[in-house]
Amino acid sequence: MSHNIPPARDRRLRTVAGHDIYFDWDDFLWNPHDWNEAIALALAAELVCLLAWLNRSIFPSYRGYPVTSILY
Repeated sequence: MSHNIPPARDRRLRTVAGHDIYFDWDDFLWNPHDWNEAIALALAAELVCLLAWLNRSIFPSYRGYPVTSILY
């Protein structure tokens, strides 16, 4: 996907689910029309990976209560 938006310091380009998507520095989509189910699933998968990493790395004493269980 090609955008006609030039690169700038207030946004960054990432490839998500095979699409080039601009995000602002707070990780919100720059163009809300880029949102679709494939993008949502790919971003959710990234979040699950992050939560799993947090569960293993930062909260080892909470192994009996996995952080990722809140998603189910």
